[in-house]
Amino acid sequence: TEDNATTGTVATNDYSSKISAKLFPNPTTGDAILEFNKPLQEFATVQVLDMTGRLILNKTANAGELRLQISLDQCRPGLYFVRIQYTNTHYWNGKLVRE
Repeated sequence: TEDNATTGTVATNDYSSKISAKLFPNPTTGDAILEFNKPLQEFATVQVLDMTGRLILNKTANAGELRLQISLDQCRPGLYFVRIQYTNTHYWNGKLVRE
């Protein structure tokens, strides 16, 4: 029939809807792993900010990477925000607790 339809995900150029990641262990006593749901298609900037918005860590994740180590060894215990950016646009935000 002319009314055939396929249920699924529509592919678009908007990669932002496809980025997801997880942080573990969380809470951490120092090092944590940021794991992406699939290899990055392009480089990304990963930033860690404290509760006041001060930049604590700035790292680059290269295209093809699935994991990135984040070290909070030199940071005081507390809550930190992790942000993944592509081309100056925010795509993913997470929280990480340092014990």
